[in-house]
Amino acid sequence: MAKLRNLIPIRPTDAEPIDAIPVVIAAGDLAASLAGWAAVGGEALECSEVSVFGAMIGNYLNLGAPYVEAISEVTYKATAYGYSLGVVIGADGVSARKGANYFGHRYFPKNDFLPGAAKAEMNAYAAWLVHGYREGRELKQGQRVDLWRDLRRHAETMPGWAHWDSATREETKSWADSTWRDYYEFFALAFRKYHMAN
Repeated sequence: MAKLRNLIPIRPTDAEPIDAIPVVIAAGDLAASLAGWAAVGGEALECSEVSVFGAMIGNYLNLGAPYVEAISEVTYKATAYGYSLGVVIGADGVSARKGANYFGHRYFPKNDFLPGAAKAEMNAYAAWLVHGYREGRELKQGQRVDLWRDLRRHAETMPGWAHWDSATREETKSWADSTWRDYYEFFALAFRKYHMAN
């Protein structure tokens, strides 16, 4: 997968922002992107994170196809979740420290029917939160404006939109961290729904 900054069109500075971004990221694209980051020394991910992700999948191959399929499904969901959160907070200019405070501490419950699933989810989520954050931060200012305009346009069709639509810039200055987390969760959901394949 090309980096997000290469998928969002770059428009001239004086051009009108675009309404929709025709980008859909598939599960295979994310896996290929992770391998690509690892191959070039990965600014976005530490090699140890990539190794953990690869070893995690490799360990499950010995347990049979249904197990691997189940692990792949929960891992992709965690990957998509982490990546989408990373993109929206990165594109909104949230500092790395604040982003880690908001989303760096997640609990994935143990699944007695799928040993290793919680650890697989945790590793995938953490690696892709960092990856998405870096991709969001790499966007040019015009691309950030276009991405947020696109997310807001799509979010208008989602339940809960009225809560965020009515917020003024002055009101956001007094938001608690929990409100900011909810806000980014909402727009990450819009990103997953409209820009990531299921």
